[in-house]
Amino acid sequence: MTLEARKLQMTGGSTYLVTLPKRWVTESHLKAGDMVFFAKTPNGGLYVQAQPSAERGPRRAIVVVDKPERREHLLRRLIAAYIAGNEILEVEFKGHHEPELRKAVREFTRMVIGPEILEETKDAIVIQDLSDPAQFSQEKCLRRMHLTIRSMHEEAMTALRTLNLSLARDVEARDEDIDRLFWMTAKQFNLMLMDAGLAAKQGIDLSTSSSYRQAAKILERIGDHAERIAASVLSMEQGVDKKLMDSLDAASAQALSMFDRSFTSLLSGNAEDANSAIDDISEFDKTMNRITEAMRTMKGRDVFALAGVVESIGRTAHYSSDLAEIAINLVASRSSASNIG
Repeated sequence: MTLEARKLQMTGGSTYLVTLPKRWVTESHLKAGDMVFFAKTPNGGLYVQAQPSAERGPRRAIVVVDKPERREHLLRRLIAAYIAGNEILEVEFKGHHEPELRKAVREFTRMVIGPEILEETKDAIVIQDLSDPAQFSQEKCLRRMHLTIRSMHEEAMTALRTLNLSLARDVEARDEDIDRLFWMTAKQFNLMLMDAGLAAKQGIDLSTSSSYRQAAKILERIGDHAERIAASVLSMEQGVDKKLMDSLDAASAQALSMFDRSFTSLLSGNAEDANSAIDDISEFDKTMNRITEAMRTMKGRDVFALAGVVESIGRTAHYSSDLAEIAINLVASRSSASNIG
C-alpha cells in the first residue's frame, strides 16, 4: 500500500478539508456531489470508501471445468475461490460432465460454511455464499476451534484408554468441523484485505486479523493430531498397559495445559501466559523421552499405533508453543502501534 500525503486545510474557521487522490476518485466513478463514507479503524486510522459494502455487487468467480480433472483438484479450486472471498461461484462444465465432478461440487457446499446451490443446469452449477461475516468473526471461529479441538483430544485419549472404537470414529468425523472453521477464518482475513471497512466494523485491525489467520492454521494442525490419535486407536488390537496409559494421560494433560494457556494469551494479550506455555516445553520433552524409552522393549503390532499417539501428543504441545509465539508477536505489534499512535 502506497501512502499519499495531503495537506489539511481549514475553511470557515471550524471545518477541516482534505483533498482526495484524483485517480482514486476516477476509478471509483465518483463525481462532485457524490457521498463518500468514513470509518475509524482500531489503530486510529481513517478508512474511506466510495460506497457502503452492502451496495456493492457480490464478488464473483467462474470455475471452468474444460478437461478431465481429479475431483480433489476441483475441490481445492473451489475452496481457494471461497477463501478468496467470492460470494458467487459459477462452475461451468464445458464438454466434461463426469458425475464425479458434479458430485464434488455438491460435496464442496457441505464442506464449508455458507455456500448453497442456487441453480443447477446441464452445463453449470451456481453457488452463493450466504454466510454473514459479522456472524462468523475470526475470534468466534477461533473460540469454537479451541473448544472443539480440546474435546476431540480428550475424547481420543478416552477412546485409547477404553479402546472405544465408536468414540474414536466420532472424533475422526469432527475433524471436518475444524477444517470448516479454518477456511472461514482464512476467508475473513482476505475479505478484510479487500474491504478495510469490514475490519473497522468488527473492531479489529489487519495485523490482528493476520495473526488470527496464522493461529487458525496452527489450531487446524492440532486438530489433525487429535484425529490421528483417534485413527491410531482404530488400528489397535489390544488395550494399553495401565502404567503406560497413566504416562500418556500425564503427557496429554501437559500438552492441553500448554494449549489452553497459549490460546488464552492470544485473545487476552497476556504475554506472561504465552511465555509460561513456551517455558514448559523443555519439561514436557523430558516426559516424552521417558515414555519413548519405556516403549523400546515393547513388541507387537500395537507399538506402531502407540508411537503415532506419542508423536501426536508431542506435536500438540509443540504447536501450542508456536501458538504462544504468535500471541507474543501480536502483543508486541499492538504495543508498537500504540506507541506510534
